[in-house]
Amino acid sequence: MRFKLLLWALGWVLKHNAKSNPEFKEYLGQKSLIFQVYTQDEAVARHFIFAQQQVRSGAGRHPDSQIGIRFESAKAAYKILTSKAPQAFAQHVQAGDIRFEGDMQHLQWLQGLLKYMRI
Repeated sequence: MRFKLLLWALGWVLKHNAKSNPEFKEYLGQKSLIFQVYTQDEAVARHFIFAQQQVRSGAGRHPDSQIGIRFESAKAAYKILTSKAPQAFAQHVQAGDIRFEGDMQHLQWLQGLLKYMRI
C-alpha cells in the first residue's frame, strides 16, 4: 500500500511541476513518453504519460509504454525508493532487484527531468 501511495504522490508532484514550474514544463516539451513503474507480480503498477508539456498518470500498466521499471516487490520498491543511502538504487539494479525494459535513452531523459523537479 505504501508503494502504491508513493507512486500516486509522484504523479501529483509531476503534475504540479508541469503547471507551476516553467523550466520543468519547457523540458517536458522536448519529448512525448509513456513511462511505467510496477512490481514483478504486477500487483502494483502506475503509468505516467508525458505529452504536450503536461503529465497524466493512471493506475495499472500501459500497453504502449516506452520505458518501464520493474521492482521485485512493493515492499522492496518502497524501501529502495525511500532509502537515504545515495547508492541504494544503483546497488539494487546491480543485484537484479530492479529491471528496466524499453529504450534506455528514455531513462536518460527521465533523469534529466528530475533535475528540474521541485518537491
